[in-house]
Amino acid sequence: MMGEVRKSGVVLVLGSAILLGIGVLASLTQGPPTEPPPPPSVVAKVADVASTPRAIEVVIQRGADRVLQRERTGFGRCSAGTMGCPGAIELRPVTVFLVQDEIGVLHAFIGEDPRNGCALEWMQLPPPNNWFIDGARVDAVFHDVCHGSLYDRRGRRVGGPSPFDLNALSTEERGSDLYVDPAKIIVGPCPGCSR
Repeated sequence: MMGEVRKSGVVLVLGSAILLGIGVLASLTQGPPTEPPPPPSVVAKVADVASTPRAIEVVIQRGADRVLQRERTGFGRCSAGTMGCPGAIELRPVTVFLVQDEIGVLHAFIGEDPRNGCALEWMQLPPPNNWFIDGARVDAVFHDVCHGSLYDRRGRRVGGPSPFDLNALSTEERGSDLYVDPAKIIVGPCPGCSR
């Protein structure tokens, strides 16, 4: 009888230690709750945004765009360890590219590849320039520095392994000023995704 009580006590202590460990691990992987992003702010003069992208820094909830994109395009929920899914969503400065596309629309693209979270760069295409998208000659693209996905000035994927188009932040013209809203993410579609 005494041996059974000790055995039960050991099992109870071990079980409690395991549950405590799981709780601690879960709290560490979730990270602290993030603060809301800052309000919209002026980032440039509208006249200064051209067809060559201008890199700026905007404080956003880094990684939230990729989480939303997967949920809205049929990829399901993000989980830590899955390519492009952040381990935690943190409020921090992120590169945003301001660019005017060939039909005059202003965009504020988040400067991270939507598939893997790697940095984007603006890359001139080498001559001879025989790239055509929708009948228009393309001289430069956004380039994912890790895996080589390519995106045009409208944020559309034009090459590489990513199935997604670029994510962006909402913009608004107020007089001559261009405002960007870090709380309003425009999720890029996924033309290659099936729901």
